[in-house]
Amino acid sequence: MESLFENRHIADKQMLKDLYRYVFFLRKPVIVCYAVLFFCLIVDAIQWIYAKNSFALTGMVFLVPLFFLFMILRYNHVVNTTIKRNIELHGKEVSVKTDVYNDFFQITSSTGSVYKIDFYNIEKVMQTKKLILLMSKEKQIFVLSKDGFTKGTPHEFLAFLKRKGYRI
Repeated sequence: MESLFENRHIADKQMLKDLYRYVFFLRKPVIVCYAVLFFCLIVDAIQWIYAKNSFALTGMVFLVPLFFLFMILRYNHVVNTTIKRNIELHGKEVSVKTDVYNDFFQITSSTGSVYKIDFYNIEKVMQTKKLILLMSKEKQIFVLSKDGFTKGTPHEFLAFLKRKGYRI
């Protein structure tokens, strides 16, 4: 059986930064959470400025910036740790080949791993500037690089996914 699309990418620092930037900062539930925290920060700061006593400060002015700093540090840590683990385990950055068929896609890693994932297990499709992300029902994210298509194009692949009923 011949594949409809083929994609190759290397799990290098730039690709991982793009992936984890989406995971840590750009998913809709995360954006809503950050917006609520920012709103609480503003309300607390306004109350603190206009309050007659210093007990009006609930700590949001201090905790929210610390939380955002923690998330940025965590993001950097996850990117760097993933790279170091790949090099420790495999001696180099991991390369990934994805072959897409009509009902499933197969991922072959330079580590020797081969995975077959049926499209009915894919719950959601997202994209960043450089990546197409397929999220499974169990929240596993499979990555295709927009620059990595060796058969087909990112535009054709996204059209294929839309025909399958995925919102992008």
